[in-house]
Amino acid sequence: MASRGQLPPGMFADDVYTITPHIERSAVPKNDSSWLSAEPEGQLSVDVFELETSVVITAPIAGVKPEDLEVYVAHDLVTIRGRREDCSEEKERTYLYQECHWGQFSRTVILPIHVKNSEALAVLKNGVLTITLPKQDSMYVTVSEIE
Repeated sequence: MASRGQLPPGMFADDVYTITPHIERSAVPKNDSSWLSAEPEGQLSVDVFELETSVVITAPIAGVKPEDLEVYVAHDLVTIRGRREDCSEEKERTYLYQECHWGQFSRTVILPIHVKNSEALAVLKNGVLTITLPKQDSMYVTVSEIE
């Protein structure tokens, strides 16, 4: 398995393995296991692309209310979590096809460059979540030879 530094351009770590966000042990009460869900979790499809001044993540999440979404940005990780409720009144049904995921979903993406986390913007419009992450200024310094 490749490490983050060895991934080919355009490939994100969650294409190779799953990343679980780190939860501080002190943040979870000893007898509270609610953060460990027994419910199966679907994986959200995303597009990630780079513009001159930002990195943009888009995800189709039709049927999800903004209050049912969480977007977490830390360092070079972006995690999108949410829940899509099946609003059909007919609960007992026999599926002929079932391709839509109902319930919890998430996706974590490792960003290929440094971004300004505090300036991230998430917008939900027409069932598409768009997260815009402004790029950080380059931290590289040009080295020149003194004669």
